[in-house]
Amino acid sequence: MKIIVKCCLIIAAAFVCGLVYNFLSPKGVDVIRHKSEAEYITLEEAAKGEYVFVDARKKELFDKGHIKGAVNIEPNGAFGELSRSGKIIVYCSGGSCSDAEKVADALTEAGFPKVFVLAEGYEAWKDRGLPVDSGGL
Repeated sequence: MKIIVKCCLIIAAAFVCGLVYNFLSPKGVDVIRHKSEAEYITLEEAAKGEYVFVDARKKELFDKGHIKGAVNIEPNGAFGELSRSGKIIVYCSGGSCSDAEKVADALTEAGFPKVFVLAEGYEAWKDRGLPVDSGGL
């Protein structure tokens, strides 16, 4: 019986450690997925049009590299400088990152009429050789 209790305690401790690591990691996965109403746009569409790009990743990642001309707005960040008349594409790393959806939803709720989410994210943009920049703006 004692061995079962010890095993349960080890499993519980590993689970808690995993959750803490996931929460603190910049590439952590949202445990509770954010349900977004955002419209998605592909890399091909985004590369052709005239858009304002918003990087929803943490500032440290933005400073290491971002889509050329992008502004950095993290979830819960201020976005007063953005023009409400242009088309906006919000992106994050791609894959399991939901920060772009969160920022896109906040922009839409604040009255920005044309907000899209880049489905593939920054890494795919960079891998395709599309224009990128580094350093803070």
